Amino acid sequence: IPTTIEKLDQFDSQNLANTVWAYATIGHPASELFEAMAAALKVTASMSSADNNGSINKLDTFNSQAISNTAWAYASMGHYTPSSKLFLDALAKSAIKKLGQFNSQEMAITTWGYATLNHPSPKLFDAISYQAIQKLPTFNSQGIANTVWAYATMGHSAPELFNSISQLLIERIEIINSQAIITNAATHGRVGYPMGNLSPKFSNNTSSSSTSSSTNKIDNFSSQAIANTVWAYATAGHTDARLFDAMSQLALLKLLSFNSQEIANTVWAYATIGHPAPELFNAISNLAISELDTFNSQELVNTLWAFATL
Repeated sequence: IPTTIEKLDQFDSQNLANTVWAYATIGHPASELFEAMAAALKVTASMSSADNNGSINKLDTFNSQAISNTAWAYASMGHYTPSSKLFLDALAKSAIKKLGQFNSQEMAITTWGYATLNHPSPKLFDAISYQAIQKLPTFNSQGIANTVWAYATMGHSAPELFNSISQLLIERIEIINSQAIITNAATHGRVGYPMGNLSPKFSNNTSSSSTSSSTNKIDNFSSQAIANTVWAYATAGHTDARLFDAMSQLALLKLLSFNSQEIANTVWAYATIGHPAPELFNAISNLAISELDTFNSQELVNTLWAFATL
């Protein structure tokens, strides 16, 4: 690490981003390195071209992948110091200039990073909200869940984004549910929602898809994505009955993969907005009873509160 710090001024933007990404990926503590990089880039970003003796501000050379990977790395390592706060402000300004280059994954990762560190950046979140709506069909379920989670966590209002995501999810879930019914009927000789964790696979091959572009990125929703999405909508106070009905049916398909936190967050969300989901709650009740020893105190309290409220 000391040698790397000494040579930071020789690193280009890609090497800088790759370095912190690598340390974060393996979970290796490198606070001195993260601090040195934040300090160096924060300084160059704040210097005028005259002060910089004509040199290029390295943050201006960061592409969308470098920006998102850097935000992810700092968040994953929980590195949040006075110097890194200023650096994140500078990184956000660079991101806003280049949002047109960001793909859906990079937007989701960037918002997740800022929210995980609880670092407010309203201009960045406003800009990403607009850009995300334009590219929404390219988001997968995890990207959607991470994005709405980030906005809800930061308390950043984005009604147009949430409305657009809600409509997209409803369309995708309708296809997932219809495929699950067909699969179950073929397997059991009857039509109905299967109990348990049925996870049919769907093609992401848009060239052979006959559905609209909004459903081209159908994939398997994970239990975490389901729980985080309904939690985010409830936390943001964005109540869409059709979405919560659809998510309820989807959760039933994946219920056996839910852990205690996901169970607690899901029932909390439905109770918070006062949306009845008796079939889901009955199924969760049976699952929760068998998994009670895995619940921590907060999860247990939230689950009991939700059942008492609804």
